[in-house]
Amino acid sequence: MNIDVSLLDRLEQEHRMVEDLFGRLEGATDESEQRSLVEELETALTPHMQTEESQVYPAVAELDEEMAAEAESEHGEAREGLAALKGQIGQPGFSAALETLKSGIQHHVQEEEGQTFPKLRQSAGAS
Repeated sequence: MNIDVSLLDRLEQEHRMVEDLFGRLEGATDESEQRSLVEELETALTPHMQTEESQVYPAVAELDEEMAAEAESEHGEAREGLAALKGQIGQPGFSAALETLKSGIQHHVQEEEGQTFPKLRQSAGAS
């Protein structure tokens, strides 16, 4: 399976947008702002993860099945973390739930941009 490198570029741009949303969420001071930003985060993450799962991870699996399985697992953790965050809107546990989700996604993005996407770009260049 060949991967369109412009798709990887777009996904990296979406990573920057999610990072910005995390920064805005960390500064959210009231329940209404938290709810709005969490909805925006969910709207950004859901199609992003679906695109990676349907278009990127099958190509990753051809190169490294373990890497693809870990990425899928991390997406499951992100979905759980997002659900937990939604449940903490306006609650004292909001900051902790946000930090847990943010750190998991940061780890995932670092792996994708540091290892997964470069492997895919190299593979695309070799074909």
